[in-house]
Amino acid sequence: GETEEFKECYSNGRSVGLVQGEASVGLIVMELAKMTLLDLLKTLPAGTVLPVEESIRILLEVLQGIQEMHQLGIAHRDLKAENILLMADGIVKLVTSEVPFLGHRMFSLQAAALQRYEEEFDRTTTLIYRPPEMIDTRRGWSIGAKVDVWMFGCVAFMLAFGRHPFQEQGKLAIVNASYSLQPSEVKDSPLAPIIKATLVPNPSLRPTA
Repeated sequence: GETEEFKECYSNGRSVGLVQGEASVGLIVMELAKMTLLDLLKTLPAGTVLPVEESIRILLEVLQGIQEMHQLGIAHRDLKAENILLMADGIVKLVTSEVPFLGHRMFSLQAAALQRYEEEFDRTTTLIYRPPEMIDTRRGWSIGAKVDVWMFGCVAFMLAFGRHPFQEQGKLAIVNASYSLQPSEVKDSPLAPIIKATLVPNPSLRPTA
């Protein structure tokens, strides 16, 4: 059942899940983290970013965690800097305060049913990380594993440029993927192609994790 899937997810070493407790009650099990990615970014002097090698290392570990969840039929759907834990030994782990999508709920949402989920999306996801398909459900785009790919792109943008792509933007800007980059930023950052590929409004045009 769901608890067994969470147990497997917990054991993969990149994400924090649920394990079986007494009387079949799910318990949240967490390790002590050194800090979150957001905490780390806040320690940087204004106008600076992490060395690109460190940013790539963090992103690769985040990507590994996402891949392992997706292989279990689970989408994180609240991936953000606050939910990326940096452990004392340098390992990166993912955490969420909400139950991720499981099984059929992840893959079979249809356009007619999406309106009922808007309230849930408001409660369980963070607006500036929320992908277009969760904001404008009238477009009828599939809501599944690729929500995490969009959120991964937002994290990559923060690591590359020290700001969120939609920090001061509204829903319309997110739905249209309207973010601002200077030509010099695109030229100088090796993460720019990743950002361009993942922050695509139509989820069917995004890569898989």
